[in-house]
Amino acid sequence: MPEKKKKTFTSRDARNCIIVPSDLDHKYSRGVLGVITGDVLAGIIGALVATNYIEILNNPNRLAEVAATGAYIHNQAALLASDGAPISATKVIDEIPSAIKKILK
Repeated sequence: MPEKKKKTFTSRDARNCIIVPSDLDHKYSRGVLGVITGDVLAGIIGALVATNYIEILNNPNRLAEVAATGAYIHNQAALLASDGAPISATKVIDEIPSAIKKILK
C-alpha cells in the first residue's frame, strides 16, 4: 500500500483553500491574523500566475502549485515583518523581496 503523505492547507473559508505538503518548513505568522493582508496574498499569487501562465495552460495542476508558492511567500514575508508583533499589509509588502531571497537560499 502506498505511503500516505500528510497535507497542510491554508483556508480563508470552505470554498477557498490551498493544500501543500506538510513536510514544508513553515510556520504561520500570528501577525497575519490581526490584519487583513488578503490583497497582498492575491497580488503575489496574481504575479506568479501571470509569469507562469503558459505552464498553467499546459498543466492545470500547476495552478495549485503556483497558488501554494504564493501563500508560502506571503507567510514568510509576514513572519519577517511581524518579528512577533502585529503587522500591517505595507510591512508585509516591504518584506516580500527579503522573503524570496530567504526562500531561494
